[in-house]
Amino acid sequence: MRAFNWLPAVVFRPVDRVWFGAVLLVLCFSFFSSAHAQNNNDEKKKSEEKDSKEKDDQRGGIIGDATRMLLDEHDARFFGNPHRFSILPIGYYDFRTGLNLGMFSRIESKQDKPYRYRVTLQFIASTNGSHKHKIVFEYPQIGHSKFGFKLRAEWERDLEARYFGLGNNSLNEKELTDPDREEFIDEDFYLYNLKQPSIAIYGKRQVLPNIFFWFGFGLEKADPQLKAGPETSFLAQDRPFGRLGGSGRHLSFRLSWDTRSDDLFPRKGFLTDFSFEPNFASVKEETPTTNGIERRTRDVTFYRYTFSDAHFFPFRSDRLIFANRVVFEGVAGNAPYYALGEVAGERHIHGLGGSHSLRGFQSRRFQDKLKLFTLTELRYNLRQFQILSHSFDLIFIGFFDTGRVWRRWSEIAFNDVHSTFGAGVWLNWNNKVIFRLDVGRSPEQIIPFFRFYTAF
Repeated sequence: MRAFNWLPAVVFRPVDRVWFGAVLLVLCFSFFSSAHAQNNNDEKKKSEEKDSKEKDDQRGGIIGDATRMLLDEHDARFFGNPHRFSILPIGYYDFRTGLNLGMFSRIESKQDKPYRYRVTLQFIASTNGSHKHKIVFEYPQIGHSKFGFKLRAEWERDLEARYFGLGNNSLNEKELTDPDREEFIDEDFYLYNLKQPSIAIYGKRQVLPNIFFWFGFGLEKADPQLKAGPETSFLAQDRPFGRLGGSGRHLSFRLSWDTRSDDLFPRKGFLTDFSFEPNFASVKEETPTTNGIERRTRDVTFYRYTFSDAHFFPFRSDRLIFANRVVFEGVAGNAPYYALGEVAGERHIHGLGGSHSLRGFQSRRFQDKLKLFTLTELRYNLRQFQILSHSFDLIFIGFFDTGRVWRRWSEIAFNDVHSTFGAGVWLNWNNKVIFRLDVGRSPEQIIPFFRFYTAF
């Protein structure tokens, strides 16, 4: 079925339009229903609200009971110790990966406040075969010491990964992927499949109040596979170092100064950190020989330096928040191309482009050894409402991103800086997880995306 333009510079298929309309309808229904309920209860006393809640619970019937059973926190005993846990089913549509289904769960020990340790589980799979799974174990303070640690394991299979080449002026020539154009090569010209499992453990030592030193190590692997043939794939034609994938291990050292009021949705404070990561990678290569193509593994070492500074300024009793983040990263040594499409720091993200930088460009749209980007957001907490005894904050945001990459230090200049802008609607559920629906616009296209947690 032939695609048609619904918005400038972005193409939606008819099935996408149906799903997008359904998502908007559900959001509007939730918003107006909750707003109506909130307005009716503003002037009631607490006892009346409790009576109303009990009546609503009785009217909910089997569906209401089942929903509460899934959303509410539950108490349990594991290994003889008290715990609380919650499970949230996940279902959403993404224009890039299709229908996504999964679950988000959190288990916390109740022996200390707010918790002694916490386990976060996330499992998401899409109809096109993409997967994004994550397990995080956090132990913020061991006994009465100043030490803690975090274990993080992730497995991602992206069947819509994109490679546009290295450098700040890499091209996204859409006529090469448009079957109606004479220049057409293949619809998957810039696409490839990428599997990236990783595991890392980090120790934490409090140096001073609000100042922490993190240290640890990790293992990772990258397995890129062409979607198109070698003659019609840009990754195969450009032949960057690491195009066949590889594995690696890294050490991590990070110093952070954190005065944020909250790590999920900060209303004031700042987070400034500097990280240093020595990486030791084994990268697959192809070497022409007299007997044909010989595959071998090449061991390389490269170093990643990352500086990040995020500030949060409240206005109007914390309802209006101005947030800004600046990130600079440098990579020294012979790094594979897939490592240049990542940014380190508090957590590894894809960049530049995607949902954490230059929102409105495709993920990994610009990548090279030196990166600089900024994110600026105006966040407005419109209202708080209750659904089945759960608290939700409805938040509107507007954002403006900038960024640029360079190959060498001698090339650093501030011309040709890329910029994007957009808006979003967020739901903060019990201050445990944020559902983020953003729409970013760049000179190339408009991209809507749904994510968990904020961009910073």
